[in-house]
Amino acid sequence: MKSEGVKPKKKAVDRWIDTGLVLATLLLFAMILHRLNVRKTGGEAVERPAAVMERVETEGGIPRLSFSQLERVMPDENGHPAFPPGMLALDGETVRIQGFMSPFDSLQNMKTFMLFPFPTGCNFCEPPAVNQVVLVRQKEGQRRYGFIDAPILITGTLRLWREDSEDSAHSEDFFLYVMEDTEVIELEMDPIQRERFHRDHQQRMF
Repeated sequence: MKSEGVKPKKKAVDRWIDTGLVLATLLLFAMILHRLNVRKTGGEAVERPAAVMERVETEGGIPRLSFSQLERVMPDENGHPAFPPGMLALDGETVRIQGFMSPFDSLQNMKTFMLFPFPTGCNFCEPPAVNQVVLVRQKEGQRRYGFIDAPILITGTLRLWREDSEDSAHSEDFFLYVMEDTEVIELEMDPIQRERFHRDHQQRMF
């Protein structure tokens, strides 16, 4: 008789669990749809960069970009990057940006390399998105740096992706940002700073 009295209660609990799982699944699905809709229609994801780009800092008259500004560029309804007017105005201009080297072809040839917002050896970082990578070409006739395991500051000509671009970096590799004729400056980062950088970046990721 005791076992018969327990079964209805257990079934009720099971129904609550099932209902909770269904509601959680629907909520997750709604969140995904909302995120996709924001990206597709532009919404805040596309409009926010324009406001950010209006506040570009300059050093000696040279605009200094940040990865937080680059990563706000989202695709439009055609899947093309929607660059804000402030960034379009910098296309073909000399700019600066700070980041970390990552090999493009090989570690032995850093004439062309990629610039990441975090070190290549960051073992907890997710692979960067297409709007978080800058293809860098070092300046001809200047000292060419090999791989630098430290933050660097690069200054060069910014080339934004264009649908009619003949640059293979745009047309074949689909880099949104290319910097040409760049000069590289190695920045110091002592072990304490490096540990703090990794800790702070890990907290932003999780």
